[in-house]
Amino acid sequence: MESLTLTPALRNLAKWCAVLSMIVIIYPWVFLIPHSGDPSGIMTYEALLTTHTHLGANTMLLFMVGFLFTFTTYGGAKKLWPTIGAISLLFMSLGTFLGVLVLIIVATIIFSVCILVMGVGILLKTP
Repeated sequence: MESLTLTPALRNLAKWCAVLSMIVIIYPWVFLIPHSGDPSGIMTYEALLTTHTHLGANTMLLFMVGFLFTFTTYGGAKKLWPTIGAISLLFMSLGTFLGVLVLIIVATIIFSVCILVMGVGILLKTP
């Protein structure tokens, strides 16, 4: 089977995407939790707006970083981590639409770990 490699321009793009993705995952921890309001009550407008915005950005980020991660040499992990990230995005969207802050926070933690793993993997193993 033919080995997939990236051109030098795409390798550079992959490394920049990896670094920027690690910066972007900090966003909800800075804005979502301080504006979430009472944990037993409904989410505040600021928390909902932040979550909706970040959910859209996370979807694009997962597609970009997950796609670029598939060009690394990690074997089965190339399918596992993007899949876990996609499932956590589904839980984030479910939590957002139902207003369940605990579900959003747990899914965001899992998604953050996935993006960190893929970002570091891209930086270390981009051919």
